[in-house]
Amino acid sequence: MTVDEIGRRYQISSEKLRFYLQNGLFTAEELEREDRQEEWQHRFCLIHTLEESGMDLLEIKRYLDLRSHEGTASDEQNRDKQKRLLAGQRCRLLDDVHENQKRLDCLDYLIYKAKKQRNGGS
Repeated sequence: MTVDEIGRRYQISSEKLRFYLQNGLFTAEELEREDRQEEWQHRFCLIHTLEESGMDLLEIKRYLDLRSHEGTASDEQNRDKQKRLLAGQRCRLLDDVHENQKRLDCLDYLIYKAKKQRNGGS
């Protein structure tokens, strides 16, 4: 089965699928298995969500690796590690929000000053 055929099966672009394959998030052999289509579709959605949250490839791999050990003796520890990975990304995003809020405050101040000057204030 070609990458294009697999992409059509899972409704994912061939470019994105090649990226996932080249970076070890999947193997072509795994994706060709008919009995695991639902599992792979779920995994694609998960990867997409992690990408959209701003996680880099290494963090995504780490997260997926922790998920691959579900049902083992260290399952609870892995879930805690997954939560810490997600919480870490959330904190980084919040830091970005706060930095951007500071920038917005600066612009709002300049806009306020410009309006005040235009209306005859000092």
